[in-house]
Amino acid sequence: NDYHAIRASHRNRQVKVFAATASGRMVPVTHFISIIGPDRSLETPSAAARFVSLFTLQRKEDTTADLLGGGTYASSMGSGATTAAGAVWASPFVFLTQKHGEVCNHATLLCSLLLGFGLDAYCVVGTEGADNQSHMWVATRRRITNTDFEVTYWEPTTGERLPTNGAHNYQSVGCAFNHLNFFANSQDNDRAVTTNFNFDDEAQWSPLNQLKLRMIPKFPNPSLLYIPVNTRLMEVEVEEKLKKLVKDYRDTIGLRTAWDEGLASVTSQALSSYEAQRTDPHIQADPSTFHACVKGTIGDGKTFKGFPINVTHISEAKIMSSMQAAAAGREILQLSADDLKHALRVKVFVFPEGVLSIWVMLSAKYRPLP
Repeated sequence: NDYHAIRASHRNRQVKVFAATASGRMVPVTHFISIIGPDRSLETPSAAARFVSLFTLQRKEDTTADLLGGGTYASSMGSGATTAAGAVWASPFVFLTQKHGEVCNHATLLCSLLLGFGLDAYCVVGTEGADNQSHMWVATRRRITNTDFEVTYWEPTTGERLPTNGAHNYQSVGCAFNHLNFFANSQDNDRAVTTNFNFDDEAQWSPLNQLKLRMIPKFPNPSLLYIPVNTRLMEVEVEEKLKKLVKDYRDTIGLRTAWDEGLASVTSQALSSYEAQRTDPHIQADPSTFHACVKGTIGDGKTFKGFPINVTHISEAKIMSSMQAAAAGREILQLSADDLKHALRVKVFVFPEGVLSIWVMLSAKYRPLP
């Protein structure tokens, strides 16, 4: 077609126009994006990015190319687009309900939320890493001049915001799209660090006719549901179950366990700080107050060790397994020392759709051997 005729290298670019639904129907990728208005519990774009990053990512390395390839740029709808096994894109409703999906689901949801905040947001399909694996992320634009834009990349699986010329892992840009427009990258250089995002320049971007994008009915706009959660009750229940697992584990290796509730209370502030930094990486944490609180709680001549972990579930068995799998976690679980006491604190942060960010801190205070 016309796009491939521009230069031979265009045949190898990540240009994804169509995606398969669960029913087998091929629809434009623009149909997976809509404007989702801000929710009271998502007060900033950074909070929206954090929310999306908490959805479980299904890493299927063998199907990523199928998910983000195929359905190539075409001059007319349905011109030979095919469905590869495992290449189905879940609808926005399914993704919100299941709370897990592929990177395409994370990217389209994040783009929809950023559009709701009034940002000029687009999903980007391209490659990442030294091996140029297919990937999808989000870009937002802020106009500086008539032809120049300040562009920020958003990684939907982690919530990170990255400048285009910063320390990111993106290699190339094949196409960009949102709920209204689709553009294939026609620039001679498709490197992610140098791509110009002036979509008005048709010498650099090949647009797909908007009328063709509208020929197929779109998904209804999803809305976010807020599910009330008694966080205090959940925190206490998980703590008690985890304490039992920790005690049972230490019993099996012949170690006594004693708990310090005062120290557990002090560690709460650290967990709140960790979540705040994940939500807004620009927050500068000042650990001095926390360190002073710990020092005042454990007393002179004692040592403090802590192991924080962040999960999105309330399975105490899985949390315990994660602690045992980490060297720092095992060290505290297996610690034997004079005047030793352990502490455990759980903090639950609630997002729309019942999505949870749960922080757990296992810590210990003890008198080191001389």
